[in-house]
Amino acid sequence: MLFRSLRRAIDADELGLVYHPQVELGTGEVLWVESLVRWVHPTMGLLMPDEFVPPAEQTGLIYQLTRWILRRTLRQAAAWQRQGLQIGIAVNFSARDLQLPGMPDFVTSCLRQYRVPASRLKVEITEGSLMDEPEQVLRTVTHLRSRGVGVVLDDFGMGYASLSHLKQLPIDELKIDRSFVSQLRQGGLDISIVRLTIELGHQMGARVVAEGVEDQET
Repeated sequence: MLFRSLRRAIDADELGLVYHPQVELGTGEVLWVESLVRWVHPTMGLLMPDEFVPPAEQTGLIYQLTRWILRRTLRQAAAWQRQGLQIGIAVNFSARDLQLPGMPDFVTSCLRQYRVPASRLKVEITEGSLMDEPEQVLRTVTHLRSRGVGVVLDDFGMGYASLSHLKQLPIDELKIDRSFVSQLRQGGLDISIVRLTIELGHQMGARVVAEGVEDQET
């Protein structure tokens, strides 16, 4: 039932996006936003991604969902550009998306359609996406990066990927999972883990983003 409703929602353009800001700690400036999908179901109300994205991945509907999100996000980025706002945008891609050989061409065509520079787009992938078809995922990510699109490793620290996978992955940014960041005020091992992750990211030549920073102390 949810699958049929989601297909209808995509076709009817019923979904919505919210934009999560990434703030540069040194300046307080918002340089990037992450595009996040929301669905206001006619009978179930507001549904968060973890309620409908996994079923979409299982049924193959994720391809249509990701394409919808990318197009709508780039349309918004183009509108911001016309207003003089130079904000970059990040879009989440699933493991299934990355296994499609034609995905880099689709991303390039969308960038061209909305006249958004590739340097303003980042594709976010999770550690878990490296576990299935790692060679195809690596090819897709490498092609995207060669075309100027940034690559972000999301939810880092959840332990899905080995270091042997990570050293092959061309990434521009590492995002520390919020489960570590949200507990920093309490001290303990999380502080050491976050420090080591930051150092690892910098040694890989990547920027580091901390998820879940919600107060000044953190």
